[in-house]
Amino acid sequence: MIIATATSNDSTLDSTNDIYIPSECYGTESEDNDNDNETTNERQSTTSKSTKTNTTPHSPTPFLIPYLSCKEKYAKSGNNKSVLIAMATGMDGVRYDTNKEPYKSMKSRRKFLPQADHLCDEIVRRAKASGLVGNKIPAPKNWSNNQRREWLLNNKILQIEDTLFVKQEVDSFIKLLESASRERLNDKELLDGNNEAWIGQEPYLRLYHVIIEDKVKEAYCKIYNVMTRQELDARNSSERPKTFYELAAELYNDVTYSPWTTPYPELHDDFATSLELKSEVAPFVSPSKIREKLADIRAKLVVIIANYEQSGNGGGNRTSHDNDSTEVEDDGGEVDKVLFSDDDKRNFLGNNKPHILYFWKKLDEGNLLQH
Repeated sequence: MIIATATSNDSTLDSTNDIYIPSECYGTESEDNDNDNETTNERQSTTSKSTKTNTTPHSPTPFLIPYLSCKEKYAKSGNNKSVLIAMATGMDGVRYDTNKEPYKSMKSRRKFLPQADHLCDEIVRRAKASGLVGNKIPAPKNWSNNQRREWLLNNKILQIEDTLFVKQEVDSFIKLLESASRERLNDKELLDGNNEAWIGQEPYLRLYHVIIEDKVKEAYCKIYNVMTRQELDARNSSERPKTFYELAAELYNDVTYSPWTTPYPELHDDFATSLELKSEVAPFVSPSKIREKLADIRAKLVVIIANYEQSGNGGGNRTSHDNDSTEVEDDGGEVDKVLFSDDDKRNFLGNNKPHILYFWKKLDEGNLLQH
């Protein structure tokens, strides 16, 4: 419990701090109202008999204002994070805005979002800590939350010990949230935003260029290798090398990575010119999202390549047996001997997007088709 002091020479307003301080808050200058005249006469008599008169005015006993320090308040709340964020509100150099990261992405964000009672309690606590008493203490119960936050922004914590304590606790809490985010990513749990749809071909084209980068390509060649006993034992080790999916996700999310597509006008009209694949064209992804997307793409590509090779690579090209739909089925479907005039891979694309042809081309150029 901390004691704040406030002093005054009357029961109205302190001329210096404009603080209302009731007269009963001070030490007793008179016994009671009934003895005022008697006390006055005694003082006059004493003064007349003394040759050395004390001219120093009487200094009242300071009024003691009890309040909880930030450390005491936090402990009393059971380390409630909503109380902590309320105390941090308005503090310079502290990340207390729950509408920003790392709070915004957390599923449990509401658990540490300051509610009305948390803001009200902090307003009253700060007012007492600054020496306000009586009707000078705000009554924020009927305020809006915006008004409460505005008051806290304009009335910052003045006590150095409280400031240091809150900053230290908020920094520790933020580190915990950021660590939790990384763990969720490592555990292949999707982060907020990771369920965004891959709109258009650019997100896929960016993935294909990630795969053929030297530092990722080597890992891609090993994704279906059988792990040794030593590799199996080291899977949960912090010192193990990153997997292909982790390397791919890391580069895919790198905002500085902006590859350009290779023009392949003969492959498809969509690839007639080069296109820059900035990070803005794709959503944030986790390693598990890379695994999911790549598995789907490879399954479709395997069927397309199988049908293409069965056609004789140009001599006697064939399409799906179902003439009403050219979609390539996952199981390959029946193949009818419908001849094409040339060796055109796009004729085997079916209803799949052209980006799969681009992936096929890149894998072939990098000798990665067998992997």
